Amino acid sequence: MTSEDLPAPGGGDGPVAVVRLPDGQAVLAVVRGRRQEADGSWWYELELPLFARTQTRDGRLRAEPEPVHFLAPASQDVVLAVPGEDYGEVPTRRDPAAVRRDGRRRILGRPRPSFPWDG
Repeated sequence: MTSEDLPAPGGGDGPVAVVRLPDGQAVLAVVRGRRQEADGSWWYELELPLFARTQTRDGRLRAEPEPVHFLAPASQDVVLAVPGEDYGEVPTRRDPAAVRRDGRRRILGRPRPSFPWDG
């Protein structure tokens, strides 16, 4: 399945990526951020529009889109970049412990580990 086979997520303002879900499905999700945890692992903060049941004033039920936020590991077999999308403005946060660990590596002359988006 390619990204052209997938519908664009509704209401998303931001770059999209293909996300492979644990059950094997591939969906497009809006990339809201990326973060490095204290253990050094990287995660993407993603948004996927799903349906929510809402009730109108007259009591009728209808489906409306509602964004669901979730995290996915930043690995190339889970979150895949979509050609033409610009990820340069995606907010990136790093846990202070991970920043300190990388600083110690540089002091010791070790190169920094590559980031998931370095390609």
